[in-house]
Amino acid sequence: MSKKINKIVIFGAGFVGMSLALLLSKNNKVTIVDKDHSVLESVKKDNIFIKNNYEKNNKNSNLFRTKNIEAFHNLESFNFSNHDFAIICLPTDFHEKKKSFDVDLITETINYLFSKKFDGTVVIKSTVPVGYTSKLKSLNRSKKILFSPEFLREGHEIEDNIFPDRVVVGGDKVLAKEFASLLTSFALNKPKVFLVKSKEAESIKLFSNSYLANRIAFFNELDSFSLENNLNAKKIIQAVCSDSRIGNHYNNPSFGYGGYCLPKDTKQLQSNFKKIPQRIISATLKSNEERKEYIVKKILEGRFKIFGIYLLGMKLGSNNFRNSSILKIVNDLKSKNKKIIIFEPNLKVDKFLNLDVYGEFKSFAEESEIIIANRYSEQLMSYHKKVFTRDIFKVD
Repeated sequence: MSKKINKIVIFGAGFVGMSLALLLSKNNKVTIVDKDHSVLESVKKDNIFIKNNYEKNNKNSNLFRTKNIEAFHNLESFNFSNHDFAIICLPTDFHEKKKSFDVDLITETINYLFSKKFDGTVVIKSTVPVGYTSKLKSLNRSKKILFSPEFLREGHEIEDNIFPDRVVVGGDKVLAKEFASLLTSFALNKPKVFLVKSKEAESIKLFSNSYLANRIAFFNELDSFSLENNLNAKKIIQAVCSDSRIGNHYNNPSFGYGGYCLPKDTKQLQSNFKKIPQRIISATLKSNEERKEYIVKKILEGRFKIFGIYLLGMKLGSNNFRNSSILKIVNDLKSKNKKIIIFEPNLKVDKFLNLDVYGEFKSFAEESEIIIANRYSEQLMSYHKKVFTRDIFKVD
């Protein structure tokens, strides 16, 4: 008996939506909808960033092709009838004044689907506040809305989808089981599957990322202590992490956690606690800010005149500058009227934050009196005496 070919529409062509589109299109009919024309053109040309990142490190470059993916930028031009799934992979930034994720775009998209008599299952992959999916189900009088969190690392989207640690789907058990089967259909391992309430699935996402943020903050504080007391942080971390209960992972110091997910997810979890007693989540957020302030203090102790910023991404190989911890370092140094130059090949401009941007490394390195690098690379080896980094293990 042949497997059913599902008709799937995915909203959002970011790393979550695009990686799902690639994998699901091998055995299903997939359409991706995004307002960005350039992204959709890249789908037509089979030149998308997710696939390119994967193929850099994998010999089988013919594994993924976009020929089975249709791309639209206009909702009005698309027929939603007879689709089995609509997967929502839209961004949810944290609204500082509202102290909550901005979910307006998700709400508008799902309301639009129901207004068009969409009769398939809606699956929210975007990170949302705890309780959001239940409210949507109640407002639309439909049980056919699920929440299924993603746990993908930037730059490893394909690998993390193929070898997931776990698959979590929240909502109606029958519908959740059907969607979980879809996700495990392309997995090359046998991940644990958790079919839970939508509120539980939303909580799993927020607590997972908040724990990772807390772990980063812990080892950064260990590193600050070591710096202040002239101790070998690497040896201390190695010995601490030799305890199997702690584990030798996610323990590499940095200037602070950053990127798109960890900062906003931790803030959202803090907000969801409301009147429930908590200290750890708030302390994690405060610790991260204090770590960046401490790093600036240590940098300024050298009394340098020209400060070189080596890359703006949150980790090596990333072109994602959103909430990157080094941006806080840049802004703090800038507020003290320090001369700052930036090396960032991903920036195709001469100025960023009104600071000079270098595309050529050697001239940047030679002009800098100190090179500030959140993450170390071999490119820095010849200038290692100038480099200030807390990247002890040289891994992300």
